[in-house]
Amino acid sequence: MYVHDTNLGHYIQEQLASDILPVGNPIDTTQPNNRPGARKRREPRFVTNDPAFIHSLNPLTLDITPVQVLDVSRQGLKLRIGRHILTGSEIQVKLKDLFVLGEIRYCVQVGGFFLAGVLVEDVLRLPHVHVG
Repeated sequence: MYVHDTNLGHYIQEQLASDILPVGNPIDTTQPNNRPGARKRREPRFVTNDPAFIHSLNPLTLDITPVQVLDVSRQGLKLRIGRHILTGSEIQVKLKDLFVLGEIRYCVQVGGFFLAGVLVEDVLRLPHVHVG
């Protein structure tokens, strides 16, 4: 099922509910940020802590990489990943019953891992298969 852009924020909030940090708690973006180049966000980000997998579509690889989705907004995801991924790569994120298609906007090393930002281009919901 295709999720229309106008419903994407609501849909992501519903689908990414986590037992650890429930989605729905916006990250405060009104306070000054001390990072160089930091700016206020155009839309709220919501904390999550969900495991997911990414697969690079362009450049195409066979690798499936585990990641943690740290926060979401209507247009993006922030991922914690164990390796560097090229800025501009088109990726597919498998998250619960969703496939999120997007583009890597940044990937920066923080200690022993990387933080990557994904610009969401499309969200597809996997159909539920009932066995019985």
